[in-house]
Amino acid sequence: MAWEEKPITITKWQALYHHERQVWETDYASVQTQNFDADRHDDQMIREWVAMLISEGEQRRQSHAQERSRRAEMQKRVIGGVAPTLEAEYSGLLDDLDIDLNARPLPTASSMPSPSARPRVKASDIELREIRDGTRIRVKVYPRTFVCTRCGHYQIVDNATSDLVCPCCKEKMEREGKTHGFPWLRQEALIHICPRCARVEELIPQDIQIENGLLICPRCGDHLHYYGRERVSTIRWRCRKCPQYYPQRGRGRAIDRSCSCSIWEPDEEGKRRVSKMHIDRTAASTTYALSFSLLRIKDQPISLSVLRQRHQDDKAEGVRTWHLDGFLERLNEPEREWFRQMFPIREAFLVSNVCSSTVVYGYSTHKGAGQIKEQERLPQFFRNDRTNTYRAYVVSEQGRALVVILDKERLAEAVQGKIPVPQRRSYDDLIAKEMERLNERPLFQENVDRPDALPLIASLHAIGHALLKQAVAQVGLDYFGSKILLRDGAIILYERQDIGYGGVVQLTAGAGFLELMNEVERTLAACPHDCEQGCLSCVYITDAWCMPFLPDEIERWYPPNAILLRKEAAAAMRPVGEGGE
Repeated sequence: MAWEEKPITITKWQALYHHERQVWETDYASVQTQNFDADRHDDQMIREWVAMLISEGEQRRQSHAQERSRRAEMQKRVIGGVAPTLEAEYSGLLDDLDIDLNARPLPTASSMPSPSARPRVKASDIELREIRDGTRIRVKVYPRTFVCTRCGHYQIVDNATSDLVCPCCKEKMEREGKTHGFPWLRQEALIHICPRCARVEELIPQDIQIENGLLICPRCGDHLHYYGRERVSTIRWRCRKCPQYYPQRGRGRAIDRSCSCSIWEPDEEGKRRVSKMHIDRTAASTTYALSFSLLRIKDQPISLSVLRQRHQDDKAEGVRTWHLDGFLERLNEPEREWFRQMFPIREAFLVSNVCSSTVVYGYSTHKGAGQIKEQERLPQFFRNDRTNTYRAYVVSEQGRALVVILDKERLAEAVQGKIPVPQRRSYDDLIAKEMERLNERPLFQENVDRPDALPLIASLHAIGHALLKQAVAQVGLDYFGSKILLRDGAIILYERQDIGYGGVVQLTAGAGFLELMNEVERTLAACPHDCEQGCLSCVYITDAWCMPFLPDEIERWYPPNAILLRKEAAAAMRPVGEGGE
């Protein structure tokens, strides 16, 4: 049957981001990923990074559970308790003294969870699986909700369902003497998804009994039919025999659904509300993979010195390579001076044999961005309950890379343009301070919301995005990724698979590098929407590509397309002597 679990084969990059439990659409139906037929992979360095990131996520989940329990007790008091007389009589005085009689006592040293009680995931708890070309991904049809477009018959199908012919229409047509042409049920690809923890459930009215895949009417015992409309607010179910409706006349209560992670929180008017799951159409964009990537050369972690040594080795081994100095030597002196004035680039060169390992270890959701902050989202991880371990999936590739080292002095001047010259700080001082801030866990949400607090890093990130987008456009392939070496002020544009001379080599052939940098400068300088930070028209890139930081510089994950400042990046790329906006 179409809803049974089945294997399909897609590219390894597609498989990597169609993570476990993701709901997405194929040519034949909406499906949910179950698992991968992937081989075990042994890499201690990757295990250690995954263990650190999952430990942080599990601590967030534990803190949320404790806060949820505390607020649940407060909710019970609000709904079922009686306000204390003392509070009623002396409420003004209590407010002045900032005393809340309903508040739980402040945590004491004995009531706080001890460090040993906090989740600590070890590298040995991580089960790595490598996804290669030909790896099969196992999916099942999801959601299992099917509807008849003619009569609204609504059914949850499973392996016991004999076919997808609408039973209500078939029964009616057989009574009329018809023996063929029965309408078929189609999948209703709507789901409930939690904007906090990314949990997915099928679109079923809350507290409705289900028998043999049918939604049973509590009033007469028959089953409900579904009437979907263009807007979610108009969706309803109606009994086919009695006049019972769901939702009933008042505001769609039967559609609302609370996730198990739901927590009481204040709304805009200061009232208390329960966070709800959203209704959305199935698509891979409802969630995104939590991932990071490592770059290495012969098992050495990437650094500027390692990259320079690889470049020298390439020349010694006769590997086709390129260096900016050689390009500039072919220009006359006025042209060389123009290039130096035009672009803030100290050095650029090609290297070979760069190994990139991209790791997916969990997922989060895009939904409800205005309601739930990134720091409050609960990551989901891939658990193997049988062995009590965590799964992570790895794609490893080897290819060339283009290294672009920017002028630190010009970068620092650009982000401090409004500061008097005597008070300006060096690039090294600025970047050290910003890296320290980026690694501070309490500042995570503030860093996401206010990239202007990290102008140097946000500018480098935006330049890296512009470089990546133009490389894809110029070469015509999307097999690239980018990384920032923050301490060195360098951007690495690397191939995510070995594509020979069809990759970054093209960006340095002839006037290719000059074309590349000209377009990077134009992209940053002239956004059609004149955005401050970045948008889809200028420096936003596909989420799967946005993994800008190396874990030995920034220890934690940040969401895709976060911490970007297009205008500051444009100022950094502005030619010497050109005035500000």
